[in-house]
Amino acid sequence: APVGGRAPPLCGLVVIRRVARCAGRSPALAAALADEIGRPGEGIDQWASDRIRRRTSDLRHDMLNIRRTLSPLRDAIRQVVDDRIDFEGEEVFTREVELNFAAVYDKLLRATDGIDLARDLVAGARDYHQAKVANDQNDVMKRLTVIASVLLLPQFNVGLSCHTFGHIPPPPWPKRHAFRWGP
Repeated sequence: APVGGRAPPLCGLVVIRRVARCAGRSPALAAALADEIGRPGEGIDQWASDRIRRRTSDLRHDMLNIRRTLSPLRDAIRQVVDDRIDFEGEEVFTREVELNFAAVYDKLLRATDGIDLARDLVAGARDYHQAKVANDQNDVMKRLTVIASVLLLPQFNVGLSCHTFGHIPPPPWPKRHAFRWGP
């Protein structure tokens, strides 16, 4: 129980150990996410589009959930470091505990930066995948254009000489081909 508005030193140390344990795992979690992001980056050329889209979506949701957890914790610890948590002008934690909170705040800040970097890596992998899909579609369109161009001339000749319908005779006037081509 607080004595004169101040928490006993042992209470502050218990709280900081719990928070430090959580914060100590955060940079490792950010590094694990960065490694996981490398896998879709390496597999973009081999994996199916659905798998890549699903994996990048899962990674983005995981990072969002981690940020939702880390950001309020970081903000709360920042209030302790800034001495904004006081009871009627008296400090709640000792100076030693506040310095430990500052160290934990720095760890959480680095972890948040790591999560931001991982988010940028996922966005880059997603952009690369989209560009690759667009280039593949462009290659398909080039092939289809060549095929259409090759088949256009024979179709034009067949239509010009009225071989499409054998029972329809060509018009009797002399400039009938110019009329069929249009003005």
